[in-house]
Amino acid sequence: MNSSSENGNLDQPQLQPETAHPQAQGRSIRVDKGPRSLTLTFLQPVHWLEWIGSNSLAIGGGASSEIPTQLVVARIDPLKSPHPYNPLFEFASQDTIWTISKPQPKTNLVVGCRLATIALLEVDIGSKRVQVHNTLDMAPDSGWAPAPTSKKRVAMAPCGTLAIVSQGGNTPVSVCIDPSLKRLALRGDMLRGHTGCITDIAMSMFPVSSLEPQYLVATVSEDKTLKLWQVGVLKANCEVLATVSITQLRKDLSDFKACRLRADGSQLFAVTSGMANPSYITSFAVEHGGGGGSSLRVVKHKKITDDEVTAFSGNEGFLCCGDKAGAICVVDSVTLSVVKHQKALHSCPITAIDINSTNTLIASADTEFHVRLTCALPAVGGYKWVALGFLLLALLVAYAESLGYF
Repeated sequence: MNSSSENGNLDQPQLQPETAHPQAQGRSIRVDKGPRSLTLTFLQPVHWLEWIGSNSLAIGGGASSEIPTQLVVARIDPLKSPHPYNPLFEFASQDTIWTISKPQPKTNLVVGCRLATIALLEVDIGSKRVQVHNTLDMAPDSGWAPAPTSKKRVAMAPCGTLAIVSQGGNTPVSVCIDPSLKRLALRGDMLRGHTGCITDIAMSMFPVSSLEPQYLVATVSEDKTLKLWQVGVLKANCEVLATVSITQLRKDLSDFKACRLRADGSQLFAVTSGMANPSYITSFAVEHGGGGGSSLRVVKHKKITDDEVTAFSGNEGFLCCGDKAGAICVVDSVTLSVVKHQKALHSCPITAIDINSTNTLIASADTEFHVRLTCALPAVGGYKWVALGFLLLALLVAYAESLGYF
């Protein structure tokens, strides 16, 4: 294991190997504003995107022989004309960042996965700065090995002091984060149990109080299982709490694609694909027995799209999916009802998707280097009133039944 520090500051006058550029003009981006969406076209692959708040979007791409690897942070306002896309700054990286964790609101820190290292970055919108504070090389005997880009996954704990990282293998590793010193360090514990590559990781606080605080971690793998883990906050300790096989949900399902945990750890969502490509979403209640045992109970299981889901994200209210045919859909996290389904938004498979904090904008990237931004508010807002009406009707019917009218 080897660690090093790299800096990218606004004060540097020339482009250094890793440098942030204020007020970047987006020289590798073409912007097209349509009636229903805003399209950004890059000259390089787009690997990931993350909303920072409601209207700032971080976009990562690269691995092109002509264009250096870049991270672009932009302000997005689709209603603003003629400049709905306002790039704030760019960041040129020595090595491609294939995926990042959700940014921590208090520290602006993210953990990014590179080919054979991970990096601790600070994305500061106010100062228009990206800084790489620390990188961590992964030795072969740690169980990690450079793997295809699509196999890298990372999730950061809510408090920002621990990350669970998979660099393409079947054994995620715990990495300590020191927010004050801005350093990374391997903690020593590994989440052993999967026999196939990890396809997604989710993390939340453990919902049950104990003498030692715990994290709840969910993982899905190419071995066709979903696992729920208990991971210690203060010391190296991990334990499998529950395992769900794909065949326990439906016999015609083929793979687990993605997972998400509610912030309070009370509910887990998993996306699966079927043999003939339709995709489904399942919500599990995370239940903990008095004797220390835990289980996952299926609450709802619904079909969401006719094609294979290739990108998944979400927040406490809504989940969003992108599929192989280029369609996007927004799903209510309570009812699992599809509240927005836009077919052919892209003409090729979607590689990344995210919904902003106010549920008004969805950003999605595809294999042809496009990022499209579309509004989520009209469909979501209309659905809320319909859902409220059905809820009130159900309550009235239940009340009438209790009085013996039915």
